[in-house]
Parts: sequence; structure tokens; C-alpha cells
Amino acid sequence: MDIAQILPDLRRISCDGSLLYDFVEQFPDSCHVREVQTNKYLTANHQMVSNCGLQSIHDVIGQTQHEVWFDISTQKDLSQTVISNRKEDLQLVNKIENQILLAERPVNAKHFILNKKGNVRFEHIVKTGVWNHEHKIIALLSIFLDLTHQIPLPRLFKLYQAFYSKKEAIQKFLSHFDLESDFDPLTPPTCAEIQVLIAMRNDPKARAKVVAKQLGYSVATVRNHISHLQDKLKMCALYDVLYKLPVVRENEQSAYACI
Repeated sequence: MDIAQILPDLRRISCDGSLLYDFVEQFPDSCHVREVQTNKYLTANHQMVSNCGLQSIHDVIGQTQHEVWFDISTQKDLSQTVISNRKEDLQLVNKIENQILLAERPVNAKHFILNKKGNVRFEHIVKTGVWNHEHKIIALLSIFLDLTHQIPLPRLFKLYQAFYSKKEAIQKFLSHFDLESDFDPLTPPTCAEIQVLIAMRNDPKARAKVVAKQLGYSVATVRNHISHLQDKLKMCALYDVLYKLPVVRENEQSAYACI
């Protein structure tokens, strides 16, 4: 999706309610509109609802952000790590939206966030005001472009390590790619073994010597880690696991050099 074209498109549709609702409903990623005065959701799409762990758009309409994320019935399913992350994110959102109201201009931002399951999500946020006929901002339109699939694997694993303890980071990284069930739960991979796995995926033809040089390990250590990974697999081969992991091309990686 062309980010440069989104804001001009939003400026055009913000003048007409029916077009705005159609835009939100049909947008391919998470999208919603909230009223400025009450901070309540006026409309949202199914992607946004799903990201919140809810079933229906009607579960969101008329609710505030805080009610959607921190209602007692919802919060019981959230880990303390996710709750803490969401509270920090709400502070960022409030800062961005206040900037829009003061400057009366759209705002772009990028951030990392944990979804309801505790998995890392990297979003490009675009927020803009919705104006009434008196040229007053009465609502805020927000769209969230999911760029998580473009994060290089070493960077993604480091993010999980930043959010979680060592053991949890490994579990969350594996679950991010639906790899958890491939390994024996009693003997999960270690951090070093995950790093070897990532290095092998980035260059599937690489020999142990190449991986060792890349990670700063000895060749014997890399071979030992590979052997342990194979032993810890349940029913599949190591190459089956490797090809479940994505490969991010260099031109995509460069977009995250400043993050």
C-alpha cells in the first residue's frame, strides 16, 4: 500500500460520512473512528476488532479505548506484560492525537506493540481529523498498517527478549510462527539455538562454518546447537521448521535501520 497516497485520500473522504464508514469497513488492515469529545468508537472494522480479541464490531462501538482494553472481562485474559505495554501505548496515542487537535494536521508514526496474545506487532499508524461543516475536528480516523512481517528475524527475536524473560521470549518467538508444537515442551530451544536457527534460515545453504563466523561462535559449538535442535524436534525435520520462518530481503531490512 502506498503510504504517500493514504493521507490525500483520507482528506477527501473525511468530508462525507458515508464514504468514511465505507473506507473503514473495507480497509484491509485495522481501522477505526473515535469521537473527540467522548473518546468513544463510532465505527471500526473486523481487523481492528480481531486485534482486540473481540468477536463483533458491536463490542467496540460506544466504548472508549480504555474500556475495550481494560474492561474486567477482557483484562483477565491479558498478561501483565501486555497490560503494561497497552498502557504505555495509550499514552503515546493520546500524545499523537493531542498533536493533531492542536496543529490540525494528520500525523504518521511507527511503533512496536504487543497484541492480545502477547505477540510483537510493528505498526505504521496514520491518524487524521474528521471535520464537520464548521471546520472543527469532531472525530479522529486511525489506520494501522501491519509491517511485522518485514522485521528481520534477529531483530524480532531481540524485541521478544526486550519484552519478556529469556524463557518467555523463546516461547513467544516460537508461537509467533506457530513453531511451538514442533518442539518438545519439556526441552525447548535455548537462546543460542534460536540464534543458530535464525542464521540458518537467513542463509539456508550456509555451512556450520559460515553460521559460526556470523554469530561469533566456534564451528563445534554451532554443530552442537544444530544437533540439539534436531534432538528437540518432535515429528518434523529441522528444514521443515526453517521453511516456516520468513526471509526478509535486504531492501526491506533497510527500512528498519533507524528503529
